[in-house]
Amino acid sequence: MKPTFILQKEVVDELFVREEDFTSFIKFLKKNFRDYTLITNFIDEDDLFKCAEENPLLEILIDRFDKIKYKTDLCSLIQDKSILKKLSKRTVVLCEADDNICTDYLDNHGCLFFNLSLLQNWKLYEDILKSKSLKVTTDKRYPSQYKFTDFKDFTKYFRFCDTLVIFDKYLFEDKTDQKLKNNLYKLLEEILVDKTQMEITIISEFRKEDIVKNYNELNEYLNSKNIDNYNLNLIHHNKAFYPKKIEKLHSRFILSNYVHIRSNDSFNFFKDNGEFNNLGDIDIMFNLTTQNSFSYLKDLNTTKTYLSKIKNEENCPNKNLRITYYKNKLNALLN
Repeated sequence: MKPTFILQKEVVDELFVREEDFTSFIKFLKKNFRDYTLITNFIDEDDLFKCAEENPLLEILIDRFDKIKYKTDLCSLIQDKSILKKLSKRTVVLCEADDNICTDYLDNHGCLFFNLSLLQNWKLYEDILKSKSLKVTTDKRYPSQYKFTDFKDFTKYFRFCDTLVIFDKYLFEDKTDQKLKNNLYKLLEEILVDKTQMEITIISEFRKEDIVKNYNELNEYLNSKNIDNYNLNLIHHNKAFYPKKIEKLHSRFILSNYVHIRSNDSFNFFKDNGEFNNLGDIDIMFNLTTQNSFSYLKDLNTTKTYLSKIKNEENCPNKNLRITYYKNKLNALLN
């Protein structure tokens, strides 16, 4: 589903009038969002173009969108949240809604949702939305801002997300469960602690028919931390299901509404004594930016294709292929 930008016409007029107050956001707006679908409450194309003649900012924005839809009842759709049900999980909203509505969308519905009041604090969001590379290391020669030493470092990047896809074939290859408890369990705990709801899909290799056992153990751990605000599904990684004509899935990555994280090694970084199982490099990218959208869509679309091939076969001679996913494959990001 194509990403969407929802724009209330009254806001873009105010942005133009007060351009000096929103310099950094307008710069961000002009650089990104190419090929998005625009949904706006202008009456029609004539109304939009007439306003653009008096507003150079609007004229610049129009050229960035692949398609424009006109909804004069946009304000009411925003108020009752019905507009998000049919839209991409990569949706950005700029409107006149009250602060409490915008904050609810931001924190609980995986949507970048702003009014002009919140945009006055754009710098706070801009710092999170900047792509960066981190080194998994304790080496003191690396400045702290370029080191990854704890899964708490990930938390802020998932504030605006309500979907999560983790692809790492080695996550569950751990006979002692030490790696799981110090890595995947901690990662999910940190991300979910302040969430209202999240859909989680994890693609990894599982020993024999342990996929149900692993599912239950992960649930038990999260529930023991009073976390139950998620829908979890586990998908078995198997080369036999690789679709033809696509690159083999050797990457380790995390996908969400707006964030894309790639690692050159498994996310099983930490031991229980504070040492590392493996060192690596992590790239954190935001798919709102034009330069990062290709790699994000490549991993997302490849994952969708792979999941379309996965199915459970109760009578399959190969026991390992009887249960290839559990309990379901539901994730709005993968629709």
